Amino acid sequence: MKQSTRILALVCLYAVVMSLVFAGTGSADFVFEVGKTYSQTLIWEVSSGDVIESYDPFTCPVPGMLCSVGASGIFIFGTPTQAGTWTVETEVFCAHGGGTASAVVTVKEASPPATSIVITPESPKPDPYKDLPKITKSPTDETVDEGGSCSFIGNYENAIWAVWHFVSPDGKTDYAYDKAADEFKPVIIEGGDVSHLRLKNIPYSLNGWRVYCEYSNYAGAVRTNMATVWVNPKPTPSPSPTPTPTPTAAPSTEPTPTPAPELTISAPTTPEPTPTPTPTPTPEPARTGSNLTAILAICATVVVVAVCSTILTLKLIGRKR
Repeated sequence: MKQSTRILALVCLYAVVMSLVFAGTGSADFVFEVGKTYSQTLIWEVSSGDVIESYDPFTCPVPGMLCSVGASGIFIFGTPTQAGTWTVETEVFCAHGGGTASAVVTVKEASPPATSIVITPESPKPDPYKDLPKITKSPTDETVDEGGSCSFIGNYENAIWAVWHFVSPDGKTDYAYDKAADEFKPVIIEGGDVSHLRLKNIPYSLNGWRVYCEYSNYAGAVRTNMATVWVNPKPTPSPSPTPTPTPTAAPSTEPTPTPAPELTISAPTTPEPTPTPTPTPTPEPARTGSNLTAILAICATVVVVAVCSTILTLKLIGRKR
């Protein structure tokens, strides 16, 4: 009886272990590719009404990926870095027994990117015997001081020859570059037969003239748009101003009147007695400077006496009259 019970228990345990079946079974439970990121769960199921009670944690063996185990199955995520095949295993314990749950992980090499090749038909090259030249750039207007320099540039395709021309402001005269060099001396023209025209020592006589380039091949010729040469004249020096003469005063023609003599009438006055002059003491001899002072004093005294005498004499004469 006991042996029969043991056999029955073993059969039940075997049934429980065999009942651990993973969804999506096959040769590989997980199939990944190197360099891509994944996050997937492989769910397990338990038959015979049993319940998973516990499981052992484990480390994921796939390089670049992580694993975890839950009540519902195995969860694997990450970016695999190496191709190969690995088996993920863990011990699962149920109410009536347990066993090993496993899953196979296969990582493949990264698929090469799809290469798309676009073939663009080559454009036919222009034929200088059949196709006219094509203008890709025309010259533009230039402003320069008299005696200065400037350049004009034109670009083309499918041309063999190039010739620059000069056209008068009224459009009636057209000179090729070599003829223009003779007409506008002392101008210097460089590059008259290539795409880059350069003018040096430009005279004012070129002001308002226009230039263009004619490109040609065996099929014909085409012209660029015209560009105008504007020349600023040299400034004219201002003459020095002439000084304005200072005007001379005209002589006066009117005679200057002579002032009339004034007549002064004095009232008769009583003559005063003439004072007797006091004799001047003779100064003692002294140095030359002292003698001169004394002489001057004597002269002054004599003059005063003479003046007083003259005044008295005039007064007396006036009374007598």
